[in-house]
Amino acid sequence: MASGFQIPEARKAAATEYLAALEDFTTKWMALDDFARIQEDLEQVLILYTLQGYKRAFIGRMARSLQVGTGIALALFLVA
Repeated sequence: MASGFQIPEARKAAATEYLAALEDFTTKWMALDDFARIQEDLEQVLILYTLQGYKRAFIGRMARSLQVGTGIALALFLVA
């Protein structure tokens, strides 16, 4: 069974949609004045900083889970 992107028409339609979205974004970006561009950049930095905070918290939880799992596995191996 072929996926949708192996069909040339689907690939062409996806590429056309992507290029239209890119052109729309570029047009809107170029219409901004300098202050609005700086504001947009700061918003993006804030979003990235927030996502990195979530990532750090998730990694911390994963590390704690790994430590607990390792402790349980060691305890089971030592008892057996």
